[in-house]
Amino acid sequence: AKCEYFDVSDMKKVLEEAKRVNTKEHQINGEIGTRVYGTNADVICFLIYTGLRVGECLALKYSDIEEDDLSGETFIRINSTLKRLPNEEGKLVLQRGSTKTQSSKRKVALCKEALEIIDAQKKANPKATKDDYIFVGETGMPIHYRNVNRTLKCMLERANCKNQSISVHSLRHTFASYLVSKDVNIFTVSKLLGHSSIRTTETVYAEMLEKSNIDAVNLFSNIG
Repeated sequence: AKCEYFDVSDMKKVLEEAKRVNTKEHQINGEIGTRVYGTNADVICFLIYTGLRVGECLALKYSDIEEDDLSGETFIRINSTLKRLPNEEGKLVLQRGSTKTQSSKRKVALCKEALEIIDAQKKANPKATKDDYIFVGETGMPIHYRNVNRTLKCMLERANCKNQSISVHSLRHTFASYLVSKDVNIFTVSKLLGHSSIRTTETVYAEMLEKSNIDAVNLFSNIG
């Protein structure tokens, strides 16, 4: 299957669309002055900035945030993913389960923009404890990925993106493709994605890597 991802133009459009607020002229969802897409938009941006699988993102709790005393950098530790699992009564409910593979358990550094998203969640839910989910709906419960996907579809249309078929999983590919285009080595990309091996990463992003190789050898055209 073709690996779908945003080009830089569409990525910027979505990140900007996420900031949209309701106005008297354009009131879509919610009261005047409130953000149109709410927490779902924050999830979408966070996926672009981190390359997490959507289940990994929605499973994050404040206890998963770590600060490195030496570097001062902030990381998130990926230990689980959000799944529909049976509760004590046997009813399927959203809760944390094991990651896709053992290699999926990893630490991911957070850029400034990703940290700002987490800070916004803290301000929106000031009583949240370390055991609480970072991204929650209006009821305080975990968010279902389907709701995030619906929001993304609305954002794609509203932002007039060239690629209207992107899904939330494709945001992970967007993260990886952007790093590859910036010549980040494939080992680093593979580790950030939590792939079991570099070969997996090379297989998924073969087309992007081929273009990167062509761009690299073409650098010799500028000599002389």
